Amino acid sequence: MRVGGGGAGGRAGRQGAFVFPPDGMLSSSSSSSSPSSSMPESHKHAGGGEGEEELAFLAEEDDLRQTLRLSALEFTISLSEARAGMVKKQAGWTDIVVRGCLEAMGEFDEEAEGGLEGWLSDDPLNSSSSADTDSPPALYEQSLNRLACAMGGRAVLPPAFQYIPSMLASYDWRVHHAGLMAIATIGKVMQNELGKIVDLVTPMFSDSHPRVRDQLCTDLEEIIQKYHQQLFAVLIPTLEDPEPRIHSTLLPYLDPIVERLLKLLNPAGDPATVKRYVQEQAITTLAMVADASELTFVKHYSSIMPLLLNVLRNAEGLDYRKLRVKAMECAGLIAIAVGRDVFRPDSNTLVELLMRIQKGRSIQRIHSWGTRTASAKADVSVYEDDEEKVEEREGWETVIMDGQTLVIRTSAIEEKCQAFETLVIYCSTLGARFAPYLAQSLEVTLPALRFYFHEGVREACALLIPMLLAAGKASATLTNQMVSATFHQLISCISTEHDASFLASLYKCFNDAMRVIGGAGALPREYNEGVVDGHLHQDQAI
Repeated sequence: MRVGGGGAGGRAGRQGAFVFPPDGMLSSSSSSSSPSSSMPESHKHAGGGEGEEELAFLAEEDDLRQTLRLSALEFTISLSEARAGMVKKQAGWTDIVVRGCLEAMGEFDEEAEGGLEGWLSDDPLNSSSSADTDSPPALYEQSLNRLACAMGGRAVLPPAFQYIPSMLASYDWRVHHAGLMAIATIGKVMQNELGKIVDLVTPMFSDSHPRVRDQLCTDLEEIIQKYHQQLFAVLIPTLEDPEPRIHSTLLPYLDPIVERLLKLLNPAGDPATVKRYVQEQAITTLAMVADASELTFVKHYSSIMPLLLNVLRNAEGLDYRKLRVKAMECAGLIAIAVGRDVFRPDSNTLVELLMRIQKGRSIQRIHSWGTRTASAKADVSVYEDDEEKVEEREGWETVIMDGQTLVIRTSAIEEKCQAFETLVIYCSTLGARFAPYLAQSLEVTLPALRFYFHEGVREACALLIPMLLAAGKASATLTNQMVSATFHQLISCISTEHDASFLASLYKCFNDAMRVIGGAGALPREYNEGVVDGHLHQDQAI
């Protein structure tokens, strides 16, 4: 099978299945298949620059041809989705669309986006490249997936596998890559054939081109789960490939892989070749392995923990923040997995490193961020009259409340909820040491009990209030004014709350807060009577 027949190079041979328009349509005579014959006279007699003009004309023609092909493709796919039953009756319809997609998926421009070197040096987790989604091969891949979903496996698999085996046997890596993309794309409709597919694709792990091996690593997750014995025999050695990008997408398991992961963390070669995102993924995988294997991980402890402590000790700066966080998580999981006796010699070192990180400027900024963001007001636009006039904007949500249409910026609300959840963590962990933030935290928490735009904010506040009172009592900084303001707000909210589920949270908050200050006897009579009146008001409302 010839893949890439639609490109400029493909016109020299027989015409591909999806070349559109056919050769000759852009010219007025049968001889116009030659570039020079279809070129305007002004281009052919332009003097010394005619070579450059001819190249420019050919490039323009190729762009036009590509645009027409993609337009025709979108039409056929859309029609297949809308009238699948009708097009199934048309002989050859599915065959030619499948073949056209497969051919175009192999038209890979390796020089785009920095070429192979650029691809290898790129971080796949933070890549801003659009080549994976907007390039012609990617668009044809998406179209093949849409066709498979619309037409079903019985219609798509026979024509697809008429070509895929020969694609995988081709000498051209781009054709290998396209064949693997096709298998991954239509995988949902070929689950009954997975065993045969595994036998077909596993030899590709020894392909000489890194893009082919990477395609296998990223697109075969479902197959991995069912055919692990066959696949891990070839997956594990792939961790030793010289291209770092391939490593980051593998999901290695248990003892046979730990040694390779350690090599990725602490390579013996040039440190300049180490990719940070590979180390991050290796640490994440080690944490998963430790969490799953528990005591069987003990034999690897002496090799791994010193590396993690070294990361926490030396990985400074914003660029290494993610690596440091992953090392903290991994060290904790490993400590739990191996048990106290094994972890004890390194426990003091780890605690000292964590305390040093805790005292850093970034953590201090988090403290400040928590109270400042928690006090932020919702970004709301109010529309009194016509609901249809409300413009839909990305990142905003429309809510109908008390006959008004409110448009709320959701990102700010999520940050506010996260801020209160952060305050809950700090207050519960620090206890009396949270006293310097007590007054400021109560000042922003009590009004937020009526923050109706996000239930998570209100629930976090109801959970936080008793903790704040407990921190104030333990540190002897709790004042009568704080207690009075807290119970006054709680009673007011209980009396007017319409949400039954949050009303239960308010009752629990009131009860927990009352216990903190010494029980019902420690409350002034007016607050005891107030909560009873609020409860009676709720009973009448029901």
